[in-house]
Amino acid sequence: MPIRGFACGGMTVTFDGRNVSNVIVGLNSCSKHIARGYDSDDVLFLASDAAAFVYDRVKSICLAHSIEPNETFTKAKLGKLCQIEVDCAVCIVVPNK
Repeated sequence: MPIRGFACGGMTVTFDGRNVSNVIVGLNSCSKHIARGYDSDDVLFLASDAAAFVYDRVKSICLAHSIEPNETFTKAKLGKLCQIEVDCAVCIVVPNK
């Protein structure tokens, strides 16, 4: 069962050209996913223009779990890629298995 956030409901969607089964959106949901078991195939995206407290918190979590965040996109672009109507500072893309 995917963590709350944007769940694809078993369907395949495309995120930046990748077929994925789940996109986890938001600081709290992403933190919970990492604590429950971040898979090496998962990709964490951190917006390049995220607020300082979000950026610092995510970087700290990533450092503690040896995760290299992808900082390619802005909040606006991540929001569009996640198919939500607001900006997105952090998300985790879970690929199809």
